Amino acid sequence: LFRSGSVEETAWALSALLASGAPADSPAIQQGIGWLLAAQQPDGSWPPSRVCAYIRHLMHYPNGAITRGLALRALAAYREAETAGAR
Repeated sequence: LFRSGSVEETAWALSALLASGAPADSPAIQQGIGWLLAAQQPDGSWPPSRVCAYIRHLMHYPNGAITRGLALRALAAYREAETAGAR
């Protein structure tokens, strides 16, 4: 369905690129947004990855709430950038 990587990492990268002023129509942003949308599951969630750290970074675990929050935040930043660019 989609290449390796994680929703969390993709969302972090998109948020950073958009915060730095990358235009919403740039190829990197478009590819990341496409990846996030392709990774979305039929119920609207995204598959969590083991990126959350616990016990002094010795154990990593998935957290669906964090995954959804990061993905939605990145998509919202994209929508905001896209709307600002259309003005």
